[in-house]
Amino acid sequence: MTTILIVEDGQALRAILARTLEREGYAVLVAGDGVDAIGQANAHSGRIDLLLTDMVLPTLSGPGLYDRLKAERSDLRVLYTSGYGRDDLAARGLIDENMKFIAKPFALADLVIALREAIGE
Repeated sequence: MTTILIVEDGQALRAILARTLEREGYAVLVAGDGVDAIGQANAHSGRIDLLLTDMVLPTLSGPGLYDRLKAERSDLRVLYTSGYGRDDLAARGLIDENMKFIAKPFALADLVIALREAIGE
């Protein structure tokens, strides 16, 4: 089973994402910020296939979190999300054209498609 670690500081959105992805057949871990995500990853003995993370988080940026987790899970993939558009994030030096990204708000069906592409399904 494919496991996704969701990192989203909005509690309501985090719950919706978790329910949606579980209905799609994914195993889901959830965290509200980068520190919590590192704790979830460390406590999870199995594989984590994809990190679904907001770009801007209270304790650690999405890219910073991905770098930390990837150091121990070399096969980890990532899909970034943000309320800021790709152009705004690029202007701030937070994202480049090679990063998988979906802008908020998004339709849940579009998210599932983007996740499948990021995972390589």
